[in-house]
Amino acid sequence: MYKQSATRLQSLPKEQIQAFIKSFDTVLTDCDGVIWLFNEALQGAPNVINRFLEMGKKVFFVTNNSTKTRDEFLVKAKSLNFNMTRDGIISTAYLAAQYLKHRQFTKTAYVVGSQGVIQELEAVGIKTIGYG
Repeated sequence: MYKQSATRLQSLPKEQIQAFIKSFDTVLTDCDGVIWLFNEALQGAPNVINRFLEMGKKVFFVTNNSTKTRDEFLVKAKSLNFNMTRDGIISTAYLAAQYLKHRQFTKTAYVVGSQGVIQELEAVGIKTIGYG
């Protein structure tokens, strides 16, 4: 088991790097400022993420940005050369919609937030009356 640390992996022997990478099967990463900045991928980020995917790791982009839907994040990720799928995108808008859906929410929602929240709610059949 590895403790959280700020070890520069490139400075470790190859065997230790391989052991570290084999020690996990899932990668969770934030997006804005971590793997991309505005509309540019950070240097090397697509290569690392895509390599994890090639190795069979599960990779999730986790973002607190609720202005976009998962589909919109997927378009951005692909445009920046990340080989992601829709199921690998987790946003607060999506999670709010899933939460309400699983709670069998049947009323109408007024969203104080962004259009991304409305679109994710409507995608799971939750009625909205707009946002503000």
